[in-house]
Amino acid sequence: MSHRVLFIGPVAEKGGPAIKNRIMTEYFRRFADLRIHNTYDKSAAARLGAIREILFAKEEYMIVAVSRKGRNLLYPFLYLRNKLRKTQYCCVVIGGNVLNSFRVKTAIRAMREADLVTVETKGLKKGMEDTFGLNNVSLVPNYKEGIARRSSGNHEKEFHHDPLRFLFLSSMRNAKGVRTLLKAFRQVIAEGLPAQLDYYGPLRDDLDPDFLAELEKETDIRYLGEVKNDQVLPTMESYDVFVFPTEYTGEGFPAVLVEAMSAGLPVISSDMNDNPQIIVHGKNGWIYPHGDADSLAQCIRACIQDREALERVSSENRKEALQYDADGVLERFRQELKNRGWPV
Repeated sequence: MSHRVLFIGPVAEKGGPAIKNRIMTEYFRRFADLRIHNTYDKSAAARLGAIREILFAKEEYMIVAVSRKGRNLLYPFLYLRNKLRKTQYCCVVIGGNVLNSFRVKTAIRAMREADLVTVETKGLKKGMEDTFGLNNVSLVPNYKEGIARRSSGNHEKEFHHDPLRFLFLSSMRNAKGVRTLLKAFRQVIAEGLPAQLDYYGPLRDDLDPDFLAELEKETDIRYLGEVKNDQVLPTMESYDVFVFPTEYTGEGFPAVLVEAMSAGLPVISSDMNDNPQIIVHGKNGWIYPHGDADSLAQCIRACIQDREALERVSSENRKEALQYDADGVLERFRQELKNRGWPV
């Protein structure tokens, strides 16, 4: 018996989009006869294989969940496939700077003919509708496994201790604002405020070569290496405040923000892309203008000086995180497809 639904996209235990797709495919396999064509391998052969699948696969239902380069490559073939043989398909749009990422007109046409186009934030949904005239856009925010389970019980954090422990956990690269954070934190430390900052994350090519050497000269700022995916939440829970100073123009809906909220961490985030839709200033964290070290330092000071606010924000974040529980998000997505006649 042939499979009813074909899933095309990167699926792995590493990398934001690939992890997200891994969770999605595991969920849909509970309800659908699903076949996966994994594009995690970025070789030319793998790309040609994905094109061949779109054009010649026997399945009449397809979910294509790829980021910018994959969309421009594969969506035109979705459009062609649909013209040659009517196919029901869904475009799962991964990433943040989406509106400026389409280089091929047939990629936009493919989205117009899709059963469903999913994006991660309300701002992107409105942007896709206004910019491309789409009337089939659905909000499917980023998600993490086990949030509802972890939120049960009493996990109230206590912040009346010194030093206050700040955490950065993302890719170690200039575009993620690591140097802006260092500059801001040095200001705070120079003022004698009780704070400690730890950096975690894989080292990337665009990180200044002297950055780690600079950290070695600091006593209250450290780089502590990478964290395995299953250790992210346990690591976060040992800290007080999460800082996400990204300056990356392609920032989407960072799953690390959901993880920080579910761990009960107040969040300081830059205003890059749709971050202010996820972290509402004064409610579940603080937002500052990206690249502005002075404003970031002021947010750090506010955390150190108002511990009651941290307790309030921590409690709020645990509640906010529930809306990003994977089972809840993916069930709503599945029902939307089911309402369109999909065998899911």
